[in-house]
Amino acid sequence: MKRILCFGDSNTWGYVPSSDAERYPVSIRYPRVLASLLGNDYEVIEEGLPGRTMCSDDLKELVGNRNGKLAFGGILYSSLPLDYILIMLGSNDLKYIYKDTAKRCAESLEKDYIYKVEQKLVGKIKNSPKIIIVAPSVVGDGYEKVSKDVINESKYFNEEYQKVAEKHNCLFVDNNGLETGSDYIHLTEKSHLLLAKKIYKAIKDYESSK
Repeated sequence: MKRILCFGDSNTWGYVPSSDAERYPVSIRYPRVLASLLGNDYEVIEEGLPGRTMCSDDLKELVGNRNGKLAFGGILYSSLPLDYILIMLGSNDLKYIYKDTAKRCAESLEKDYIYKVEQKLVGKIKNSPKIIIVAPSVVGDGYEKVSKDVINESKYFNEEYQKVAEKHNCLFVDNNGLETGSDYIHLTEKSHLLLAKKIYKAIKDYESSK
């Protein structure tokens, strides 16, 4: 059985737009839809955390620091063996309190995630996992936690993340067509299905080319 780790934030967790931490059912969340599309020969591990960032410190009493790069190594090893590692992060780093950029998120993606896999796993375990980079959706104009300039920053996720993916021979899934709901940051049901189909196609195209 092939195993896929989906490491992300509230959109991987399945946050319902404009809700009070309400979660989409398994029939809607993109990791579970992906699992259904792939079939019984695959196992999909959901590792989404609302508020998780790519590289920014976010201290919360209940969950601790939601900085993804600090948690990634432990979750990666606890999930082994893996055939694929999917990373979809960056939206939360654009908030007022961090004021990060798509470019800096891409730099962290390379330094804190991809290099970690390349240096610690590739060539050192029996089956080295393939990385899938997913560009987060563009933040809607009405999202209240970011400025207009930062909303514009989210439009560069595709460009910056694809550069990193190509440099490291990772699979890349763009955010084209992904729509957010009434809170302008969390994916709609339709977008969860679309994202699952995009990831499915990326995996199948890769496997058929091997």
